[in-house]
Amino acid sequence: VSATHNLIHDNQAKTTGGGVNVGAIAGYADFLGDHIYANQAITGGGVYASMGLGSVDLVDVRLHDNQAQQSGGGVYLLGSLASSAITNTHVYSNLAGWDGGGMFLNLSLGGASLFGNYLYGNQAGRDGGGLFASLGGGSFDSINDVFAGNRATRAGSGVLLSSGGGDTFRIKHATLARNTGGDGSGIHVALTSTVQVSNTVIVSHTVGVTVAQGSKATLQNTLWSSGTTWANATNWAGDGTINTIADYGGDPAFVAPDLYDYHIQAGSAAKDKGMNAGVATDIDGQPRDASPDLGADEYPASCTPPASVAVSGPTTVTVGTASTFTATVNPTDTTPALTYLWERTGASPLLHPNSLLTTDTARLTWNAAGTQRVTVTVYNPCGTAQASREVAVEESRQKYIYLYLPLVLRNR
Repeated sequence: VSATHNLIHDNQAKTTGGGVNVGAIAGYADFLGDHIYANQAITGGGVYASMGLGSVDLVDVRLHDNQAQQSGGGVYLLGSLASSAITNTHVYSNLAGWDGGGMFLNLSLGGASLFGNYLYGNQAGRDGGGLFASLGGGSFDSINDVFAGNRATRAGSGVLLSSGGGDTFRIKHATLARNTGGDGSGIHVALTSTVQVSNTVIVSHTVGVTVAQGSKATLQNTLWSSGTTWANATNWAGDGTINTIADYGGDPAFVAPDLYDYHIQAGSAAKDKGMNAGVATDIDGQPRDASPDLGADEYPASCTPPASVAVSGPTTVTVGTASTFTATVNPTDTTPALTYLWERTGASPLLHPNSLLTTDTARLTWNAAGTQRVTVTVYNPCGTAQASREVAVEESRQKYIYLYLPLVLRNR
């Protein structure tokens, strides 16, 4: 199965896969550039894939506002010998009644490879607000991923990692911030798991990392932001084995964390604090240097700020009708990533974070007539720019067609 650049939305399933349901003993399922949102199911609100042998890959996919009554609000992947590669995918604002608000990965002897993904603003009724990953002899690698603003009711507000067979989870250059609820852990290590974490930012949690009895975790080169408003209440806890090497404090200096933009600025305490973990690029595909920065983002060797942003679109629109507006940033070589905040009078704002493009579009609707204003603010690691324009919102002019029919009388 191959799905490319599809819009899949507002569907409901009685059991699995509200948006997409794929199952096979052997085969593959590839998703490229798809936009999957506002779907509902018992399991796997957005995507459900069950593969015995083969692969399930997601590249450049947007999954948001999906709901699962049980597990896997955005994605539920089940595999015995299957592997999964998830790359450059945004998983946000999904909801699971049980586990894995953003993603639920249940892989036996297969493996999962995550690279350059954003999981933010997801919620789980039990464990794993952003991600719940379970292994049974397989492998797990997370590189350059962001887990932020997720919520769980029990354990693993950001991420829950679980293996009953002592499997190893490897996390490199992750950014974990502001995950809340339940035990308040950025990462919760359960059962008899082994976790190796390197070059990572773990800030603003009740507990940075919780390691349960029988499990063990090694963290090397970590920014905990002790002594700042970004500090965790406790950096690590639990009855398991925890080893830390090269712990750092200081302000992470994120670009716009309230807008889920966790790129770092020039003054970040994460700069040049990493070891060589064999990761050549960051979450945006920009090169890492010999002394890499901690977290998913590498501050660029040179940074060009946005000098200006222009907003184009209709000057007159109709109440209740969606209209397309475009923001264009100058110069065209402005350093990514760019976060676009669309604000409008008389309606809710829209957020398009972490874009690699110097143009962005938004479909905007107003529910009341009058003179309204659209404001776009664009952020990058070294600057901001803003522009506004007025829009006349008019009542719908309904056209009526009168049809006169003859009156026919019959005598009886």
